[in-house]
Amino acid sequence: MIATVIERDQQRARVAAALDRALDRNGSLVLIEGPAGIGRSTELEAARRAARERGMTVLAARASELEQAFAFGVIRQLFERELLSASADRRAALLSDAAVLAAPALGLDGKAPAVVDAPFSVLHGLHWLAAGFEPVLLAVDDAHLADPASLRALLYLATRLEGQAIAIVVTVRSGERAPLLDELTVAADTVVPLPPLSTEGIAAFLGAPELVAAAERATGGIPFLLEEFARAPAETSRTLMASVLLRLARLPAAATAVARAVAVLDGHAELRHVAALAQVPDAPAAVEALVEAGFLKPGRPLGFAQTMVRGAVREQMTHAERADLHARAATLLRAAGLRPELVAPHLLATEPAGDAEVVRLLRAAATRALHQGAPETAREYLRRALREPPEPGTVGEILSALGEAEWCCGEDLEAATEHLREALARTPDPKRRPARALALHQAIFVSGRLVEAYELLEREIELARGAADPEDVWRMEAALSSIGLLNPATVGRANGRLARFEQLEGATPGEGLQLANVACWKWAAGTAAETVEHGRRALADARAQAADALDSIPIYEALWVLTYADAHELALEVLEDTLADARARGSVFGVSTSCALRALIAWQRGDVTAAEQEARTAAVLPGLSAFVRPPLFGTLALALVARGDLEGAERAIAESGCGPSLPEFVCLNPAFYARGVLRAAQGRYDEALADFTEFGERSARIRLRNPGDPWRLGAADCLRQRGAHAEASRLVDEQLELARRWGTASALGVALHAHALAHGSTPDALRAAADVLADSPARLEHARCLVDLGGALRRTNQRAAAREPLREGLELARRCGADALVRRAHDELVVAGGRPRRLMFSGPEALTPSERRVAELAASGHSNREIAQLLFVTTKTVDNHLARAYSKLGISSRGELAGALQSAVEELA
Repeated sequence: MIATVIERDQQRARVAAALDRALDRNGSLVLIEGPAGIGRSTELEAARRAARERGMTVLAARASELEQAFAFGVIRQLFERELLSASADRRAALLSDAAVLAAPALGLDGKAPAVVDAPFSVLHGLHWLAAGFEPVLLAVDDAHLADPASLRALLYLATRLEGQAIAIVVTVRSGERAPLLDELTVAADTVVPLPPLSTEGIAAFLGAPELVAAAERATGGIPFLLEEFARAPAETSRTLMASVLLRLARLPAAATAVARAVAVLDGHAELRHVAALAQVPDAPAAVEALVEAGFLKPGRPLGFAQTMVRGAVREQMTHAERADLHARAATLLRAAGLRPELVAPHLLATEPAGDAEVVRLLRAAATRALHQGAPETAREYLRRALREPPEPGTVGEILSALGEAEWCCGEDLEAATEHLREALARTPDPKRRPARALALHQAIFVSGRLVEAYELLEREIELARGAADPEDVWRMEAALSSIGLLNPATVGRANGRLARFEQLEGATPGEGLQLANVACWKWAAGTAAETVEHGRRALADARAQAADALDSIPIYEALWVLTYADAHELALEVLEDTLADARARGSVFGVSTSCALRALIAWQRGDVTAAEQEARTAAVLPGLSAFVRPPLFGTLALALVARGDLEGAERAIAESGCGPSLPEFVCLNPAFYARGVLRAAQGRYDEALADFTEFGERSARIRLRNPGDPWRLGAADCLRQRGAHAEASRLVDEQLELARRWGTASALGVALHAHALAHGSTPDALRAAADVLADSPARLEHARCLVDLGGALRRTNQRAAAREPLREGLELARRCGADALVRRAHDELVVAGGRPRRLMFSGPEALTPSERRVAELAASGHSNREIAQLLFVTTKTVDNHLARAYSKLGISSRGELAGALQSAVEELA
């Protein structure tokens, strides 16, 4: 009898239940935990057998100490063999659509897009690659030894199992602690502890009652130790592992050398490499002897049957012996032509020796790890390369790469900054300094030291002018202006500098980026026409260039200011490109920024539903930039206030980070406007006034004279609530002056509407404002003005005349999805003697923004899987949205969606 199968029925039943749930498309993560020797591997093998019996694909991996330094080592074990053995058509299908983003983690670089936003893009791709094997079990043994990148991938998958026929079963040695491992434990739906055998279980195994008490004392009920005890009943727990090593020593002399070689090559122990490393005459015979004695498991690659035995073999070696074996392993693997990332883990365990080839291999492996989205691994390789040490001429390059890896890890930005600073100091070549200066400036800037970042680039531009590539100089110039316009401490210097570039042609990509900054400068204090002129030229150049130009901050800033200039069609046309490109590359920054801008445009055009849709698409993305989060959730809050969902808006504001600690940057400040709008809707006028005032003061400090975010009008409403009519009128008059200078119909119409309300709400003034708004894209503002006009007419006893603008305002608000205004207009119309149609609780208007987005994508021919990939959600979420949409639309099939949505689509066109 095998001790590890005793008293395990209950544990196996829990794992089987998880497999059954996965078959019902309710995937789960199961964590099997217990001490060394308890039989975790045996239980995982039982799970694999149970999955195969249920017709599931089984993908398996075993982590090891060596794997911890091999980026995505466990993930590669899971998928690589299946992909390589699949037919060409099957492999192409598995790596289609979003799944192709997993290619870098699997060593399939040629399959992946040229640029990825690692690590998210790789994780997103792995999720959809796993889905391609459904129903599937991912079985990982010894997950506590897994590399960080693989653990992060398992965590990402674990949060997306709803609606998926995917089960993940991992084993973990109890007592292990690490941040990612702790997160994996928390994420587990089922934790299956493996307890030691009871007294009865020990007796059942031994079959000798007189030995039970001694066995229990010696082994603590650990099955592996019980099996060793059965061989040597006189041994105590302290000497049982010594007896294991004694048994090993009694085998042929070559066996110990082979066992040591297998321990060092852990996880990658091919027989030819083991033989070369062990340096014994008959390695195959020694391997067979070790397998027969139960030390090694059968099959290839060679590995220990028990991790406890491998640990004992390694501990028997001195540190020097282990380092020597790893050095020799690295040499023979390198000679065999293996990839640097397979050699590098061995180099980490060697003693530094000033070997230039070691440095080269570590750098190559680090580059590969960064490309895969495993910056922690790259960081360790580069730190080890510095200890070798490298040749003096390469130190700057290594420090630069190390700083980049540390930056990507996000754990110690100060260390990243210092390494990037030293790298720049060690770079005398003016042609190479710009790239390193840009990396350093970004680290300094994100650390909150904007002035230091600005002055760094000022110095570097002067050093580079005439000595470096002109395009590199332009990129530094663009980065300088981009951050300079953000903050009161630098905006004056940036404005003075940008004045020199007003007539720039934009003949190169770098000049185009600077033109985008000129457009931002014009937005702050110029006119809409000037802003559009420079923005159009900048974007035309960017679209003609490579994809990285579209993913640059100045380009997104140019798109942002164009939205305030009513140039929505131009901005949306470019955003189609940026969003498609970002989705293809899995770029969190690109997708979130594009969606945030599309949400802002939808809000400015009065499409409340689309604004919420776009904002929620970005809101679910992990790792949102601190520069995207406040404006994104601010727009979401505005849309939710318009829908009447004040609780949802409160949650959105909490997510935005709006408050005293919000950095004083121009792109973040509108969060205060959104919170002011919410607080005013809640009747908290004093708090709302404080928010509008804060926004105004921040705008003044960056010399912003654009009427786009009308904080003055919000403040004026609050002041009127407090009886301060003169001050309110002053702010409204100021807004009207700014709007006339800016020159867009939207800004002018909004200002005229507010001016009319502040000066008596006369029907003639409100009608003039409505006429201007009718020619603008601001449909929600037009609806508000019409409702106010109708209300003013009713209050002057012109009830019949009031009904027409109220009906028009009501229908326009309905099409916008502005439920709060719909209810107000409905009530006004009833009082005016009109007969509005009843408020809808079914049909297209009853769909939530998320349901409408999913329904529209389904109606256009996208499958549920494709929709889930586009929206970065699970297929279960798509299923649920469609089910609710069918119910509200009164249909029962996908084919009926297009017709059911058509009326709503025509209204919103």
